[in-house]
Amino acid sequence: MFGDLFLDNKKEENIPIYRDVLCENGVPVVRDGRFVLCDGAAALKSFSERVLITNRYRHEIFSFNHGAEFEGLIGKAYNKNLVLSEVERYVKECLLVNKYIKNVSDISCDFKLGNLTISFKINTIYGDEGVMINV
Repeated sequence: MFGDLFLDNKKEENIPIYRDVLCENGVPVVRDGRFVLCDGAAALKSFSERVLITNRYRHEIFSFNHGAEFEGLIGKAYNKNLVLSEVERYVKECLLVNKYIKNVSDISCDFKLGNLTISFKINTIYGDEGVMINV
């Protein structure tokens, strides 16, 4: 399914429609025992949710391009500006390897009850899509 997903070349010409498993809050949606598929911007939103809640380098099934490094922020006494800067860097590093995503913008994060909520906008070849995840 992922084939040439992680290419340095971000040309929009002649690339197939992006399809992925539909996710809600990073969890794949299953109906009647089968994964629900989606395409276009919705598929890229699902990709974004899933890849950001996956810990990079932890699972051998994924390449080193897949996943985020938010674990490095847990339990550290960093100030809020440093955390926001790192979150922005992690999100962009994680998502911009996907040739269907052109840019990531409007990144913000909020800390409540020990949870980090990140919201941002992905600019894809299909248009913009808002994403919000809890890490």
